[in-house]
Amino acid sequence: MQTRYYNLTVSEFNWNVSESKQITAWGFNKQLPGPVLRGEKGDTMVIKIKNELQEPTIIHWHGIQLPSSMDGTGESQKPILPGEEFEYR
Repeated sequence: MQTRYYNLTVSEFNWNVSESKQITAWGFNKQLPGPVLRGEKGDTMVIKIKNELQEPTIIHWHGIQLPSSMDGTGESQKPILPGEEFEYR
């Protein structure tokens, strides 16, 4: 078992949909799709999120058993405000 660390920045950026079309997208680390986070069963994942959007955000994790305070739902987590950071563990 290991502790795996990831830093993600959520932001708006220009993304080339095709050679002739560019759009403004939202994503992590200016990637679409976002980066892959890898871990093994039993590992601790530490994921630091920085919000560079102009509005609050949270991340909801699907298919992972974790405390509700880390599950990224409005009922259990305060949104990450613009300019703020949050560490999921």
